[in-house]
Amino acid sequence: MANPRGNLAGWSDPSKPGWQGRVLEKVRENQKGTKRHGERISGVLATFDEPFRLLMEEACKRRNISRQGYARRAIGAFIARDLGLPLDKVLKNCAIPVPLDTRIDRKPVRTEDDGKGFGPWKITGVEDA
Repeated sequence: MANPRGNLAGWSDPSKPGWQGRVLEKVRENQKGTKRHGERISGVLATFDEPFRLLMEEACKRRNISRQGYARRAIGAFIARDLGLPLDKVLKNCAIPVPLDTRIDRKPVRTEDDGKGFGPWKITGVEDA
C-alpha cells in the first residue's frame, strides 16, 4: 500500500525490522498505569449521507451485529490488514460486539473482542470503482 505523501508511519515504519512488535508494545505501554488497563473512550464520530446509512444498516442486519460493533470490527479488520497484524491482536483492544437488537441496560463491563462470531472479518482486497 503506497502512501502518496511518503512514509508517515513513525513507530510503525515497515522499513525498520521489528516494527509490528513495536506497534503492539506501544499499545501495551499505553495500557500500563490505567485503572482498567485500557479504559475506553469515545473516539470516532462518523457522519454520512442517508444512502450510506441504509447500506450499513443492511450489512448490520446480515451479520446481526450492532452498528457500533460493526464499525469497530470493520475498522479493526482494516487496521490488521494495513499493519499486517493478526486480527485477534487488534480486536482484543475492542469491546465485544452485541447482536443488533440487544439492549444494553446493564453496568458496563470490560470485555475483549475475540474476533469470533458475526461472520468472517478478514479483508483480503477491496474492489476499486
